[in-house]
Amino acid sequence: MRRRRRSIIFLVVALSAVVYLMYTAFAGGSTYYLTMAEFWEAESREGALRVSGQVYPGSIEWDKEQKVLRFAIYSEETEPLWVEYKGVRPDMLFDDVEVIVEGRLSGTVFEARTVLVKCPSKFEVDGGF
Repeated sequence: MRRRRRSIIFLVVALSAVVYLMYTAFAGGSTYYLTMAEFWEAESREGALRVSGQVYPGSIEWDKEQKVLRFAIYSEETEPLWVEYKGVRPDMLFDDVEVIVEGRLSGTVFEARTVLVKCPSKFEVDGGF
């Protein structure tokens, strides 16, 4: 009887742990961000936000001494949004690369605390083998 009770308790604890780990993995893995169109159409742009867009060509300004990065992001159908980031410049940040910026809007400048560069696909479909 005691053995059976211990087995049931162990099973319940183990199952609870598995469910918790699956929940946290799913919640952490689902990254939500606004497109540029959604950002500009939003009624409120207050609080912490994640915004996805392409780096506007020719907009990258890097102050190596102060470690301040300024650039604009845009999409085909929207106007650019200026982004300011203080920290290490991402290696893969170039014109027209897709990025996700996380931070807050301050006036007309988006103050990013994180800049994530989306890597382009290494494989392209060319119809052949």
